[in-house]
Amino acid sequence: MGNMRYNRKSTSITISNFFEQYQLGKYRLDPPYQRDFNVWNGEQKSFLIDTILKNFPIPPIFLEQKINPDTGVTTYDVIDGKQRLSTIIDFINNKVSIPLSYGSDIYGKEELNGLAFEQIKEKAKADDDIKAILADFWAYSLSVEYIENPDVKIVDNIFDRLNREGSRLNPQELRKAQYYDSLLYNDIEYYRNDCFIKKLTAKLNKNRMDDIGFITELFLMTLRNGIIDGNESEIDKVFEDEAEKYDAQKSSITKGKFSKVGKLLQDWNIDLDKYHIEGVSHIYALWYIALYVVNERIEETDYIKQQLCFFYEDLRGGQQIEETIVYQQSMQSASRSKSSRKKRINAMLRFLGYRTI
Repeated sequence: MGNMRYNRKSTSITISNFFEQYQLGKYRLDPPYQRDFNVWNGEQKSFLIDTILKNFPIPPIFLEQKINPDTGVTTYDVIDGKQRLSTIIDFINNKVSIPLSYGSDIYGKEELNGLAFEQIKEKAKADDDIKAILADFWAYSLSVEYIENPDVKIVDNIFDRLNREGSRLNPQELRKAQYYDSLLYNDIEYYRNDCFIKKLTAKLNKNRMDDIGFITELFLMTLRNGIIDGNESEIDKVFEDEAEKYDAQKSSITKGKFSKVGKLLQDWNIDLDKYHIEGVSHIYALWYIALYVVNERIEETDYIKQQLCFFYEDLRGGQQIEETIVYQQSMQSASRSKSSRKKRINAMLRFLGYRTI
């Protein structure tokens, strides 16, 4: 038997054709494996428009072609190229402008520097050269790779491969791409909209899913009742291992415990900003302490809160207590490593008078 190769079809479409089909609802820019937000900044978007207006090439768009067997209607899921297509749409809708440096080379035109699409169309009414630039924009050819009616896991695999090359997605975005349909991932994502969890992750970059990444670490800690290394490859290994055996029973137990820990921390209401412990390494240790209290069914929670506040006051004061000195030393380097986390948590447990891990 010959080697198996996946079949794909290469072609091209103009921006005019793409936008016409987009307006008819033919394109889904947000299939489940995609990023949650548009992560390009304004400069990146303007640079793409500069590239297109000067007829320079851009990477191909990868589309999953879907044909409805009842109606024959064809639609397309964007596997790779969401940022490029979204930018083109935003430019046409006057949400992105040409860069101010557009006219700095022989391919640009200075009088168009910084203009939005509607402004360019207005100038084109009296300038044939600008009218030609607009016509060329609509006629710009987008290279397209069509993936026709594949198994969902094949699409996930293609998306993963495209984005691992060059690390265009960060580790959490890749995790979503691979596990978005798993019970474990959906349980973790559920807490993204929890009011208290949103407060804990307020300073993390939600556009790049840093908040989900940190919630994942807290959830895996709760699931395993233990700390794990903050190295992304280690998180991936733990996630993969747990996702395979994570069922409805585990989901119910873990979510119940996770919610109890969050409720306890909310009741403690420790001022993270006051003690300068709003960083993920501090919150990770504090979460473990709350998890320890929940697991051990310790009742004197108000006393623990008072002791923790005293601990943090000393940490940010003269560090007269041995445990705060050890805690601070654990923050000096590799603060997300398992050894640093263990050192930090054990310092807190010793201070509270509990057994260490």
